[in-house]
Amino acid sequence: DVFACEAGCARAQVPGRSQLRAAVGLAPRSDAPTPLLAELLHRFLVSSRGAAAMGGSSSDQDSSLLGELPGLPGRGVPVRMQASVCCLLSSLLRRLHEVPGLRRLAFITSHPNFLSAELVEAIAELPRVSRYLHLPAQSGSNSVLRAMRRGYTVERYLARLEPLRERVPELEVHSDFIVGYPGETEEDFDQTIALMERVRFAQSYVFKYSPRPGTLAADLEDDVSHQEKARRNAVLLELQECHSLDRHAELVGSVQEVLVEGTSPRVATRMTGRTPHHRIVHFEANDPALVGRYVDVRITEAFAHSLIGELQESCVTGSAR
Repeated sequence: DVFACEAGCARAQVPGRSQLRAAVGLAPRSDAPTPLLAELLHRFLVSSRGAAAMGGSSSDQDSSLLGELPGLPGRGVPVRMQASVCCLLSSLLRRLHEVPGLRRLAFITSHPNFLSAELVEAIAELPRVSRYLHLPAQSGSNSVLRAMRRGYTVERYLARLEPLRERVPELEVHSDFIVGYPGETEEDFDQTIALMERVRFAQSYVFKYSPRPGTLAADLEDDVSHQEKARRNAVLLELQECHSLDRHAELVGSVQEVLVEGTSPRVATRMTGRTPHHRIVHFEANDPALVGRYVDVRITEAFAHSLIGELQESCVTGSAR
């Protein structure tokens, strides 16, 4: 069933089960995940927008799933059901992988607790699944993770990540971090830096904590100054930029398959798209007909947030629409 992510994180604002099911047009919840799998598959197959019917965004050959939507369980799920529901997403990926003409299937995000062995095997065995995964750590401090009610420790996070990297070494891992969470000390922050140094995420979104009405964290004392939050935010962003640039520099000279998304927002004579690893690539071209098509681009320059390349004219392949 769609459980609407019931992990109970202190700063989460997630719609309830009934709201979520109504938003995507699903019937009231059942007691087992199997009917949902069939229902989601049916909606994918009959919808001209594929996974958009499940809250993601897609074209006929490039589809995305938001991991929380298919119903990964949290604290509110009975233990007897957790194993079966944890298998739901891996089963969904395997079934969608069989859809004729589907070229890329992106599983966008997962709560670290539910990166199951079954899901890792599915990602490893299915070549159409894009080679990136958003696995938000939020903090490198166990005391802060406990305050956030994340339900895991740093050690557990790393233990979930290790088999994924062993089975899919080319997969890029993205993360989220919140700095200045109530009670976060300088030692806590140093532990977050240590986690980032150890994992070397391909990309991280870093946010300064601010009280969010209606959440459990809103009742906590916001005891880290704005200036200190800004400092910590800048430190993590700079560190992440270094890691991202190192990864991107390794790609200079290589040829990458890029799904063209449109004209570059900054340079009118360039077009932009993404690789299977979700990297942004800009290249010289001004042809609207390329939008939605897969092209080969030779990488010539690397920056922290994007790559620059040259279109390989003879390597424009089928439309993703």
